[in-house]
Amino acid sequence: MRRRFSPGILYLTETFDNIVLQFPTDRRGALYITFATGAAYGKELDESANDWALTRLSINHIIDEDYYGIAIIHAEAEHRAHKNMGIIDLRLFANFRPFIDLNTKYLMNEVIHCLRKQREFITGPANIFRDHLNPCDLVSFITLCFD
Repeated sequence: MRRRFSPGILYLTETFDNIVLQFPTDRRGALYITFATGAAYGKELDESANDWALTRLSINHIIDEDYYGIAIIHAEAEHRAHKNMGIIDLRLFANFRPFIDLNTKYLMNEVIHCLRKQREFITGPANIFRDHLNPCDLVSFITLCFD
């Protein structure tokens, strides 16, 4: 089961983003780092994300699980429109933490379900590659962003 987002995520994301975007641009060294998931690519990403990956969205049939991705796409478009500001958008595809909702449909959650139920974890024929950051790696990465 995928996580459900209400249309309110659009308003929430835009509201907080606008607070930052109204920040004076003459502040040298100011940096805005956002974190998101790969939801910007939609429900189906057939290959690894790259500069040319496309989002698939059925514009006439938007469902609850689409709202978060739409909010991310909108926010990132706004950020690119403000080239004079120090904005970095990070997409963390394999964000796994102790308090994750195990009912959401993510790779590591599926692995945990299979382990708990002592079931075989079955995948398709393609190799699965995932990068995982631990908290120390993430702090190091953020430090590099400031540098």
